[in-house]
Amino acid sequence: MGAAKESRAEANEYALVGWLALLPLAVLAWPFAGSPVRTALEPELAGAAVLALAALPAIGFVALTRRSSAAFGLTPLFVYAVGCFASLRLRPPADTLEADRATLLLLGALALALVGASTRRGARERFVAGVVGLALLLLGAALFDREHGFAGVLQNTGASPT
Repeated sequence: MGAAKESRAEANEYALVGWLALLPLAVLAWPFAGSPVRTALEPELAGAAVLALAALPAIGFVALTRRSSAAFGLTPLFVYAVGCFASLRLRPPADTLEADRATLLLLGALALALVGASTRRGARERFVAGVVGLALLLLGAALFDREHGFAGVLQNTGASPT
C-alpha cells in the first residue's frame, strides 16, 4: 500500500507540473480584464517579460523536486542559445531593448523545454487538457470581442495603420 500511495503522490506532482507549464500560455493569452499585455504600450516587450515571470513556478518546481529529464533531444536548442549569447558578447546589438526581449524569449523557451523534458504521462495529459480548454476559452472570447475589433489580446487586427 505504501508504494501505491507513493506512486499516487508522484503522479499528482507530475500532474502539477503539467498545469504549471500551462501557466505562461494562460497568462499571455488571457482575453479578459486583467490581461497583462492587452493595455501595454509595447505588448511584445511586455509579453516577453510575462513569459519569463510566468515560467518561474514550473521551473522552480522541477528544480526543487529534482526530476530527471530527457534533455538530450534539446541539444539543437542549446547550441542555438549558446550561439545567440556568443553573438551578443562578440558584437553588441544596436537595439539593446529588442536584444533583451529576444533573450527573455529564448530563456523562457529553454526553461519550458526543460520542464517538458522532465515530465511524464500525467503531466502531458494535464497540459494537453489545459491547452484544449484554453483554446476553447479563447475561441469563445474571440467570438464576442466586437469592442476590440476581434483583435485578441495583442490588439492585432491584421490591418496596417493609415
